[in-house]
Amino acid sequence: MKVTAEFVEEYGFLLNKKTVQMFITRKNVALFPEMCKKIQFIAGNDKPILLKNPYDFPNFLYIKQVFPNARFVFIHRNPLKTISSTLNAIKMILKNNKKSAGEGI
Repeated sequence: MKVTAEFVEEYGFLLNKKTVQMFITRKNVALFPEMCKKIQFIAGNDKPILLKNPYDFPNFLYIKQVFPNARFVFIHRNPLKTISSTLNAIKMILKNNKKSAGEGI
């Protein structure tokens, strides 16, 4: 699967592939800064990175402890728009997986 700056997946999916956890834990926290550096390199700029991962919502106090300079934005979205966004993300992931599966042929 090709990862770009516009990658549809939350970082939890990337952590899951490496550590079978979709959120930051003591076991995978060392991977997180490396992953952020790669995302920023791919984006090609020095702007702050905006990451989203709903699986880390209950974990934000631990993340703030480990990354004291981190800033958090908590939002509430219309449930209907959330469902639409989720379905679009799933569609994009399935499309990317289908392309990846065909590359090995």
